[in-house]
Amino acid sequence: MPSPTERPSVAVIIPVRNGAEFIDAALASLATQTTPPNEVIVVDDASEDDTNARILRWQGLLPLRLITFTERSGTWRARDTAISEATSELIIQLDADDILLPQHVAVMTEAYRRTPGLIAPHRMLLSGDSGSVPEAIAERLPDAGEQLAQMLILSFLGVGTLFSKELYETVGGYRPCSCAEDWDLWIRMSAAGAVISRPEQATYIYRMHPANISSTVRRRETDPEIIQRFLDTCEDPAYRQVAQLSLLVRGGTKRLMDFVRKAGPAGDSFWHPDLGTVHISEESGSTPQLLQITSPGGQDPFFTAELDSHGYLTHCRVNGASPLLTSWPEFGEHFRRGRSADAR
Repeated sequence: MPSPTERPSVAVIIPVRNGAEFIDAALASLATQTTPPNEVIVVDDASEDDTNARILRWQGLLPLRLITFTERSGTWRARDTAISEATSELIIQLDADDILLPQHVAVMTEAYRRTPGLIAPHRMLLSGDSGSVPEAIAERLPDAGEQLAQMLILSFLGVGTLFSKELYETVGGYRPCSCAEDWDLWIRMSAAGAVISRPEQATYIYRMHPANISSTVRRRETDPEIIQRFLDTCEDPAYRQVAQLSLLVRGGTKRLMDFVRKAGPAGDSFWHPDLGTVHISEESGSTPQLLQITSPGGQDPFFTAELDSHGYLTHCRVNGASPLLTSWPEFGEHFRRGRSADAR
């Protein structure tokens, strides 16, 4: 580990496929850093345009290493390969269509020096509707003790995060995933005890365009898989309840059918080993069915939702407020109570 006054070495890793339109801007933003990175590792995932040739033009201006795949392998594999090849202590992500402001490396490494763990970039948004002027993004972080629980509900970290290679290797690195591979990694890093912090200065420009928007269909397939991976190794009751709630919000009541069938003649209420008592109201004309969950040992439902005609959840509420990012304090309060009950 470097001394408190010594700057740790930094590798910037960039996965790219058919990125000719944006890759020069990304690399130019690295060439103008006030604190230059020690390594820039780009993995070309079998591009079919002139991405490769454009990257090579920057070799004299950057400590650049280009790795080229001959067959498409996916973003997770490209990022994992880049990190595996890095010799630096810290890893900074950069997507090929994004841009770093000149102070980014300096600001992120200073934030890591103050609070080692996961350093989320302070981002701005560049979209077609912004007239090519980046716009501020209102992002916030939950309290340290609630970060893993909130991460299981919804990822609040975007690309561009900084972390140590040691932490990456400790949690097993990127795993095969068609999308949301970062979320899978953030969950495991948070579960390993990494605290997430963010510098005040905005230095990362996230470019929004149609090609970088994930397919809803793909996320419906991969999100439950990522949460299930967590459940397969988690024994903590409070985190298991949060993870199961996340699965329920994403997959609807189909996730509960096995337990409904096992409930037999008990009617419209049944016991779920992680969630607690689940109650589904009877269908009544135009009135939506209501799902309510009461925690083990609780008396009043802590979670309520309406069910649409396909069994998916709408109007989800935790203690009367949304469990997602719009009401972290309310969800955090419920989670803290659950942790206290488990401790007793």
